[in-house]
Amino acid sequence: MTTFVDVVQRFLRSRQLPIYVFVTRVKYAEKPSDLSERAESHGFVFTIKNVRDNEFRFVVKLRKRGAEGVMLWFDDGTVMFVVPSPREKEEIVYDVTKRALRRLYPLIVSPIISVKSFFDILDSLAKTYNVIIEWYLLRRRKSHRTTKQWMLDPYEKAKEEIKRDMREKLSALDLVRIRIFDTIEREAILKITRHGTLTIYESSLEMLPVIQENIIRKHIEKHIKDFKNLERVGKKEIVGDEERCVITSMKLKFDNEIDPNDFEKLLNMLRESFYVSIYHLGNPWMHLALVDKGDGSSYDLIVTTREARVIPSVKATPNSLTLVVDTFRALVPEPQVEVNEAALP
Repeated sequence: MTTFVDVVQRFLRSRQLPIYVFVTRVKYAEKPSDLSERAESHGFVFTIKNVRDNEFRFVVKLRKRGAEGVMLWFDDGTVMFVVPSPREKEEIVYDVTKRALRRLYPLIVSPIISVKSFFDILDSLAKTYNVIIEWYLLRRRKSHRTTKQWMLDPYEKAKEEIKRDMREKLSALDLVRIRIFDTIEREAILKITRHGTLTIYESSLEMLPVIQENIIRKHIEKHIKDFKNLERVGKKEIVGDEERCVITSMKLKFDNEIDPNDFEKLLNMLRESFYVSIYHLGNPWMHLALVDKGDGSSYDLIVTTREARVIPSVKATPNSLTLVVDTFRALVPEPQVEVNEAALP
């Protein structure tokens, strides 16, 4: 089986830098060729050629722009895209790959890294290695504006500054560029984004297993845990002494209130991934019906300034519920997710 380390070693030895690593999870795709068929139906090219076992070469073309790299298909449901890029084309290569993977939903989904998970990953690295934060980017709550902050501080000092900056600017951590090292011979310069994308600018070969275990694996394990929790959401019929319907809903609780004036902004963000019907829109609450454009999942969504409740209809998939949660994260950095079961007579 080909691993992340195997592929990245090849690109490092041939000095193909930077290297983008897109970590996704598969849900509805049964085989790699399903991705090519999905791309064709959505009007772009995504060709795949098997190299060996779980390793595939892929080429993606969106109009006149393109990118190519290696796709690794793992038995645990992880699909990893490793894409080298020449410096002069890095923005194009990154953008084309990101857009193509987004269009492959719901066959694959890109798990979001929450703020807590960001710090969990960095904490884990800092226990064993020296970690320097070179710069970070904050995403403003209630808008798409970002704030970039340069620094060259050790992690523990930088961590407190980032958290303070987040509180003062009502922002969430969007990406961070770090340098990890223990000796001059063993170091790596990386960028990690909230969309689960890793950029490798430089790395010694010895640091690749560290990146695999402390960043990629931790990210995947967190997603699997969250995914299993969301699998509980839905409807099921219970037949016993009497028939009844059990509905398991999802509640998102906000540490900070959202402004009712932001309901319109939330509505527009949801429309990117869902067909939306409006039952009520205004102060102090909003009630919507959502149908996922990708997989047909449907919900009622009721939002107040302090919480949102997602009530499933006929179909509710964890991939689709993840999209709902990620949409709210644009307004509320860390919504608390609760799954509740209720029986109807």
